[in-house]
Amino acid sequence: MVNIRVVAVGLVAIHATAALAHAQISGRLVDRAGAALPGATVIAESRALPDGPRSAVTQEDGEYDFVGLPPGTYDMTFTMPGFSSTARHDLDVAEDAPLTVNATLLPGILDVPIRISGPSPVTSHYRLVPGAAGFMQLCKPLPSGEVGRCLPVIASAAERAN
Repeated sequence: MVNIRVVAVGLVAIHATAALAHAQISGRLVDRAGAALPGATVIAESRALPDGPRSAVTQEDGEYDFVGLPPGTYDMTFTMPGFSSTARHDLDVAEDAPLTVNATLLPGILDVPIRISGPSPVTSHYRLVPGAAGFMQLCKPLPSGEVGRCLPVIASAAERAN
């Protein structure tokens, strides 16, 4: 009976050691000038991940880190608003051998809806005011509604404008 217990404890220890085996992917994300890109999203995908893809956000220095990954083949995707996404495929991640994957994002299109609001545009309104000696005045109101400057015009020219 003693031998059976020793074998059972030995199997549990081997299984626990295998479960603790892990891999690591880390790196730095920069723009084409070499400046760090904080707040970018990094996604690690692999069939080895039982719970699906993992994601991380880059720190102020542009660095990210995935620890405790099961060994396997990974695809990495790097995204940030205002930049074109980039990806690395078929990365072999070995147990206890950290892999460094750096990436550079290039400027891209920022697709953000823009809403412009404000008062309706001011349109020009003119009115003719009768004047003396065959002249009329052409008056243009100011945006506030006050009468602006009036220009004298010959009555016949004003009639043609109407």
